[in-house]
Amino acid sequence: MQSKLIKERTNMLYVDYDWQVNEHGITLDETITLNQLGWKLDDVFKLVRDDGILRLVKLDPVDKFVRGLGHSNGQSS
Repeated sequence: MQSKLIKERTNMLYVDYDWQVNEHGITLDETITLNQLGWKLDDVFKLVRDDGILRLVKLDPVDKFVRGLGHSNGQSS
């Protein structure tokens, strides 16, 4: 299930959230939930450049399986 924001192609400015971004990854603010984003545990993303803008794009389950990444059932180990 994709998030409502993605379906509507809406941009959202996140203000007053505590994001941690470094060479190891991105840590979301503790108030942001998986349901809000339409994500689940073990989702896998790839970094792409689209018209000069960097984006994280969620891999579909088949691509994730073919690449041998994580679990296919959304549960973390």
